[in-house]
Amino acid sequence: FGTLIAGFFLIPFFGNKFTILFAVILNLIATMIMVKSWKKYLILAFIATILFIMFKGQVSVEEKSDYFQKPSPYGEIVVKGGTLYIDGREQCSIHYKPNSSARTIVNFSLDPLGSRELKVVNVGLGCGLTLSQIVNQVDMAVDIVEINPVVVEANSLMTDILEHERVNLIMSEGFNYLRTTDKKYDSIIIDIENPSVIHSSDIYTVESFEAVKNSLNEDGTFDLWSYGCKNPYYLDTIYHTMNVVFPYVYKVHDEIFLGSLHELPYEPYETQKNKTYINTIDHKILSEIFFGACGVAWSRYDNANVLEV
Repeated sequence: FGTLIAGFFLIPFFGNKFTILFAVILNLIATMIMVKSWKKYLILAFIATILFIMFKGQVSVEEKSDYFQKPSPYGEIVVKGGTLYIDGREQCSIHYKPNSSARTIVNFSLDPLGSRELKVVNVGLGCGLTLSQIVNQVDMAVDIVEINPVVVEANSLMTDILEHERVNLIMSEGFNYLRTTDKKYDSIIIDIENPSVIHSSDIYTVESFEAVKNSLNEDGTFDLWSYGCKNPYYLDTIYHTMNVVFPYVYKVHDEIFLGSLHELPYEPYETQKNKTYINTIDHKILSEIFFGACGVAWSRYDNANVLEV
């Protein structure tokens, strides 16, 4: 019962730190009830001290104009010094250089299309770097899909891009939006959390890429920010999974894969392993690879059961 309360109520709405402290206080109260001596008053004083620290710390956070911290249904959101963190994982920073992948992903996606009259959707708001670059390169309205309302709230500390008259904010999970929308886009750019995160993992699947294809115009491009993982099984799995849907798949950057229904002026990706892995909703091998061994060779997959193309 306590696990259910923590997982579905305390952590999503109050954050990890509050949940841990709350559990500590409950244990101390239980101890105080069992102790039949003056020691219970020491325990009571200790609980009061913890509560004081909790509330004092909360006030100090609110007083800092350059610092944001708030729990959300998808992890604790922190903005510190222009950098966005989710549960301690750095997502992006306004201090990234102009040639960072968060910005150049837009160039790889839009440059082959050769026009500014493009319909573009960006899945994943983050610091707003990708969205800002899209707005700078197209003249039409731009859709931004974001699942987390607290990320939207925190974004105002890093940019005012959501106030732009051509930006249309859509609060939705990316996969769900793409498979239910009737809109057609010239470019779909996905820049979200890594595939080991439960609410992001569906995006990296064949089913999601099918939804992307159905939402693309015939000459459209699809860009996926894949994280800087050099594990060959990870990279090959992304390629093979995209290649089920898109006949042309390119690795245009260390962190960017691009898919298209027609040939583009990029070097084709060359697989590094003989095994073929396909990531699906029912078989999320990509999540397992990223979580367990991203950045190093994972030999356990040499003899694993795989899904063939």
